[in-house]
Amino acid sequence: MRNIKTLYNKNFGHTEWVTCCRCLSDGRIVSGGMDNKVCLWDSFLKNTGNANNLMSLEGEILYDQSSPARCVELLGHSSTISKVEVNAANTLLLSSSYDRSLRLYKIPMFNISAKRKESAVLANAHKSAITHFNWNYNFVLSGDKKGILKIWDLQQAQSTHTFATKKGALTALRAVYMPTAFMNHGEEVEEAGGTPLIAAYGDEVGALTIADVRTRNSQKVFSDIVHPGGSLTEIQFLFNNHYYDTNDQVYHAPDENTGNYSYIPQVVTCGADKKIKILEPRKNFQPLHTFEDHRDFIYSLNVLNHYNRRENRFQNIIFSGDGEGNVLFSTPMRESACMD
Repeated sequence: MRNIKTLYNKNFGHTEWVTCCRCLSDGRIVSGGMDNKVCLWDSFLKNTGNANNLMSLEGEILYDQSSPARCVELLGHSSTISKVEVNAANTLLLSSSYDRSLRLYKIPMFNISAKRKESAVLANAHKSAITHFNWNYNFVLSGDKKGILKIWDLQQAQSTHTFATKKGALTALRAVYMPTAFMNHGEEVEEAGGTPLIAAYGDEVGALTIADVRTRNSQKVFSDIVHPGGSLTEIQFLFNNHYYDTNDQVYHAPDENTGNYSYIPQVVTCGADKKIKILEPRKNFQPLHTFEDHRDFIYSLNVLNHYNRRENRFQNIIFSGDGEGNVLFSTPMRESACMD
């Protein structure tokens, strides 16, 4: 691992801790910090004149190390930025803050101005600092330090659902969405919209709550402590063949009146108890696997869900990082983990 470029100098960058960041597919980076700023950094990829030619003959990515780091400041927030996300088309950016607002920005094709204002804002979206959100085009799920979860319809600029954690602050958030339109890009299928079906969120006592949000008369279908002794720190979904349609590449949900939750993917959680759990929705979210290889608080978790067309099945890898600096990867087929 090597340092490609430091995104800071006397003219551009954050003046306090960087709290979050995301990479755009064109090489630009967006970052948020405790200085209330969202910075959109120029691409770190070398300009070859061909967007499809970003690698050397040896297969190495061509980085631009000579030009100075520069960024556009996205204005509007008045407190620490808690999270930033970018849509797949690199055209929109959503941010949340301890100032209790959600702000949507249009991303310029080129960073041509020094400062830009937000395109839309949900001011005072919560009564407490927003710590997490999950965004899917027209819908946003957001949670705060007081344990309140809200679901927002961005087109209507209003909240459609409100839930509360079992106890304390909301510490993790994930959702399953119903696909409504798709764009084919070779072997990949990109979702172009969709309403939320299921909200999964955790809190500071290690509880996981699953809420059915398909109708306005929503209900919690599960709420229990799965990581006793501390916070539930992250939630991911593990996809398998129970609900995957290989013909049209979508995830099908049953009729909203059936009460059948078999379409929910397996839920992967981690927490302060140093454990990773795979929970099975078809067995009332009982642990299917438990990984106990970490020796410290687990701070980060991600799941790679790769569909193997040749074998007609999913292959899954779970990546996790802890407070000792260890990165482990686990496979649900066998309860083991490997140090990276």
